[in-house]
Amino acid sequence: MSDDCTTTSPTDASGLNDDVAPISSLLPAFGFSADQMETEANIAAWREAVATLFEVDELAAGEPGPFRADLSSYAMGPVLIGLSRASGQRFRRTAETIARSGVDHIILQLYLKGGYDGVAGIRPMRVRAGDICLFDLAQTLETKATAFENVTLVVPRPMFGAHLLRVDDLHGLVLPGSSVIARLLAGHLTALFEFAPRMSLDECQSVVEGTGVAAGRVPSQ
Repeated sequence: MSDDCTTTSPTDASGLNDDVAPISSLLPAFGFSADQMETEANIAAWREAVATLFEVDELAAGEPGPFRADLSSYAMGPVLIGLSRASGQRFRRTAETIARSGVDHIILQLYLKGGYDGVAGIRPMRVRAGDICLFDLAQTLETKATAFENVTLVVPRPMFGAHLLRVDDLHGLVLPGSSVIARLLAGHLTALFEFAPRMSLDECQSVVEGTGVAAGRVPSQ
């Protein structure tokens, strides 16, 4: 990570005072802002942050300005929640990426702005603002995104397996923003991110268990 990259603590990200909870008891947090970095350092920070999940290229292709990316994320025990804002780009998860990364997780993404077109495995995808999409990181994908803002939840596969028999069917699933299930999940994801900066490690366990149950109820068809 470049020295220009700025890492935020939970209190930095939320603007809360120390009297809410001791810093040591809050969730581990990581983030950076394009406003505080040179473009090349911002690109390097973004590539490093997403490298376990995706390979990225065509950064800000066809856009009038340079590439920009902001990231704020919190580790909720085995679950990771983050908010990303970034210029358009291509995301790929190839067989080589899967073998190199060694992760076995499911991703839920709520697109607040922007969207993408692509293919997950052999399933075509089209996502627009308000939609929720799901990826199985054991499978390949390629998407081309416009400038976007999204909330991403990274969940270990066993948390889905306890509530859903065919986890593999989630890969490339898109829940339209107009659907009831998408609206309910969107509310949960945004609230989860909103409260993460002030959540203690002790509170995290029950919240994560509830999130696993909610995520596992996503219809796979």
